[in-house]
Amino acid sequence: MAHDDHSAIAQEWMHITGEAPPKNLIPVYFRRTSSADVEFYGSQLLAASAVKHYEMAVRRAPQELSVELRNPQAHDADFLGNRTVINIVTEDMRHLVSSLVSEITGAGYSIRDVRHPIVVIDRGGGDFTVLADEELQHTSTETTALPMITPDAEVSAPTVESW
Repeated sequence: MAHDDHSAIAQEWMHITGEAPPKNLIPVYFRRTSSADVEFYGSQLLAASAVKHYEMAVRRAPQELSVELRNPQAHDADFLGNRTVINIVTEDMRHLVSSLVSEITGAGYSIRDVRHPIVVIDRGGGDFTVLADEELQHTSTETTALPMITPDAEVSAPTVESW
């Protein structure tokens, strides 16, 4: 996606919310979105969809699964005809989206579009910060010697979330 596309989506975000999008969110959220998708859906619809998803992510408590099903109406900025939107925010789980897609299509429903950003969030100190790709440390390690972390452990490090 071109920088101009990011700018157009950010402008629509500001129009919808009255505020600039959170730092790093637009390029991270739309990293896999093509310019053709922006042309097809339009920056307003993409921004409105991202706003709804972001608001849900901010409300989500650490280590909680949040799922929202909604049917945008004709007056909603993210309306694109008769469709149901499923937003999910959780710690990243391998195969979650592909399993969900398989269950939905297996039940006979059609899926028009899947947007599945992987977002690294720092929720420390009451803040909600989206980390840019260049801020991430990319390492590899042998995990068999790592200690087990319990669900009761305090969340202070950035978490990888599936949106």
